[in-house]
Amino acid sequence: MRADTAMKLRAAIGGSLAMVLIAAGGCGALRVDIVGESMAPTLKNGDSAVATRSFTGIARGDIVGFRYPKDESKSFVQRIVGLPGDRIEMIDGRVVINGSLLDEPYVAESNRSQDSWGPITIAKDQYFMMGDNRRNSSDSRSWGVVGRAAIWAKLIIQ
Repeated sequence: MRADTAMKLRAAIGGSLAMVLIAAGGCGALRVDIVGESMAPTLKNGDSAVATRSFTGIARGDIVGFRYPKDESKSFVQRIVGLPGDRIEMIDGRVVINGSLLDEPYVAESNRSQDSWGPITIAKDQYFMMGDNRRNSSDSRSWGVVGRAAIWAKLIIQ
């Protein structure tokens, strides 16, 4: 790939700053290189993933790329935990959606936080994002929800 077809974006995946290298492919696929540990164990420092800008739907559990709400010149890669209309809260580090405990096999016990907050109700066209490494993730818990228009990619291969 030619250097002029790639662009470097900063991405915070948790408490650490990460670089995401986006390489555009002819089929709309993007390679995302991960630097940082806030999506661990799913995505670790040095991992690569494939994402697409061509997607029609997103769902709870999807990992997406989005513009950071506090500085849209930066991009983050995190998991969608809360959907529009959801009532979400955290009790002793466990996510509760609409009164039911969310099954999160991707969060290692050693990465689980112990915080409690909420509940909040997510507005139309808004999404609640979280890193899988809850002890080391700057996410919607600290800076709020992400609008649908800010989501620019969906990971398809991890």
